[in-house]
Amino acid sequence: MRKTTWKVITKQPLRPSIEGLRNQFAIAAWSLAWDTERRCRRALTAENRSRPEPEIFLEHYVKFSKLLWALVRGAFGKVFEIANKNRIPDGPVEWTRQQVTFMLEDKLHLSGEDCRARDWIVYACDGHYLTDWPNR
Repeated sequence: MRKTTWKVITKQPLRPSIEGLRNQFAIAAWSLAWDTERRCRRALTAENRSRPEPEIFLEHYVKFSKLLWALVRGAFGKVFEIANKNRIPDGPVEWTRQQVTFMLEDKLHLSGEDCRARDWIVYACDGHYLTDWPNR
């Protein structure tokens, strides 16, 4: 378990701004995952499907990945702007990288039993979650 959190590396005056960005990121990430996994599930289970399952799955998973990448890139830009304006002592790039990494780890659970990407795959393929992601 890690000891550092986003608050540890964030000066008190910057916390409301970063927390707001974290909340926006969480909502957007959840929404795009929810939308793409359901679209994938519908396409995979369609009765008149004309393409093989792996092709359909890959199309939707790549779309999910690209949307997530765009979300991360946008978050990085916003956090970097805050870092630059506030002259972060350790350097704006490293501080921004840490902040965005915390967003990904905290909001998307990128590892462990409740990994959001794993749940995306399971829902798209099986129609149910392994964890209680929507209830968090």
